[in-house]
Amino acid sequence: MILGSKNFPFTIHGFIGYSALFLMLIELVEIWRAYNKSGLRADVPKGLHMYSRYAYIWWVVAYITGSLIAMT
Repeated sequence: MILGSKNFPFTIHGFIGYSALFLMLIELVEIWRAYNKSGLRADVPKGLHMYSRYAYIWWVVAYITGSLIAMT
């Protein structure tokens, strides 16, 4: 998407999007850690579950800002 865009990549949407991607990468690492520690059928730790919610909400904010920028 960055290569296809004619806009400067360091916009509000870009910052929010890159930070959302970073949060999702941290989430992935933490899920791998939990899986390696407890196995496939283990419960997700409460803190990781809450972190996943916030990371997903932040990703939705990035999506919405992109949509709003595209509509204007």
